[in-house]
Amino acid sequence: MSLEGLRLEVKRPTSETDTVAELQQTRRWYSAMRAAESYRWTGARGLTIRRVLRAVLKAAQLRHSMVIDFGIRHLALLAGLDESTVAKILRILRDEADPFIDLVRAHHGDRADTYRLLIPQGYAEAAAWRRFQPGRLGGIHPVFRMLGSPAAFLYEHLPTDTPTSRFELRSLTGLSATAVSTGLLALAEEGMAERVRGGWVRGPADPGDVATRLGVPELVKRIIAKYRRQRAEWRRFLAVVEAFGRQDIHLENHPIPLQDIADAGPPPWMEAEPHGPPSLVGAGISAEP
Repeated sequence: MSLEGLRLEVKRPTSETDTVAELQQTRRWYSAMRAAESYRWTGARGLTIRRVLRAVLKAAQLRHSMVIDFGIRHLALLAGLDESTVAKILRILRDEADPFIDLVRAHHGDRADTYRLLIPQGYAEAAAWRRFQPGRLGGIHPVFRMLGSPAAFLYEHLPTDTPTSRFELRSLTGLSATAVSTGLLALAEEGMAERVRGGWVRGPADPGDVATRLGVPELVKRIIAKYRRQRAEWRRFLAVVEAFGRQDIHLENHPIPLQDIADAGPPPWMEAEPHGPPSLVGAGISAEP
């Protein structure tokens, strides 16, 4: 089901009741996704897909809506991944036979692609009956840029008190035995997981403190600065394209000859997001972990 190409008015929740209903629906979507992820998306690429899905979920919770218009770079920050990787994964997800997301409106001007979160028919029962997970959902903490995907999914399920065995963690996360061992080792080395009698629990280390120690905030700030430079390049290119259609253009306003820019074409990074990066302002994005 695709509504791409149609004029579509995307409505936000207009009342507290609508907002609550939409947030409940995002939790149902999460339940359906959790029921599917261990079997539907496997291997290394499967872990990447699962990170992107959590970024999509986080965007939906920030918007209080099952319809989101976050750009690829926003989702990349929420997933802790490169933006080109996120662009590829979104194409894979929306092309699935029974998709969890649908592209309902393509980008236009400063507006990003708009996606609707879908609960596939095959997972509707799981969405309806699976117990909701309490607390905040979605997104990948920036520290897992360094610690990796297995550590991220294990940390989701590690309890703070009752120990969980490796076998149980494999069942909960859908990770292989090797991935569980790798992830637990990464967490334990940073104090975020501890082996105790009966299994594993979360360690005392705070993810934010670990991220700071590993230099993650500085890394994220550099990424955001890159995105802002790319947006400036994109706007300049669009201005040049527009200027070629005008008769009153003043060349002195353009330090680089217009023809040189036109001949060079758009910056190469636009291949992943041809319409350019939407603004980072107002999307709940922070350089802090």
